[in-house]
Amino acid sequence: MNRGKIIRGFSLIELLIVVAIFGIVASMASLTWQRIVANGALRTAARDLAADIALYRQKAVGEGVEYVVTFNVGDNNYTINPGNIVKSPASFGSGCAIAATTFSGDVVTIQARGLLSKGTLTMANTRGSTATITVNFAGRTRVEFDMQ
Repeated sequence: MNRGKIIRGFSLIELLIVVAIFGIVASMASLTWQRIVANGALRTAARDLAADIALYRQKAVGEGVEYVVTFNVGDNNYTINPGNIVKSPASFGSGCAIAATTFSGDVVTIQARGLLSKGTLTMANTRGSTATITVNFAGRTRVEFDMQ
């Protein structure tokens, strides 16, 4: 019997199937990556805001000065006085925004004794994930996340 030449390699069909499978896997990974980035930015923004409240509580007690944190939902920022320091959760990207507050007048007053006004602040991103920051009178902050 004459077997002829043995051809080694990939056919065009096999190569196209591999490229198609790779494209499907890459698109699924891209969607997951976008979700991870958006939710990570929300977590970072919420933890940064909670850290600011804790920092200025510590400064108020140490300096004997009252600090006021004013939340502006419409402009998506908050101002810390004295010092007129303006910060925005949007600086973390992915559409992070202050959605709502339950603080009286959207203001957290940090007294020189370390006591704070009680309330919550809700932040959201474009994916519909939320972060709720709860502050009690003693100055403890708790951050809860509902990720989509």
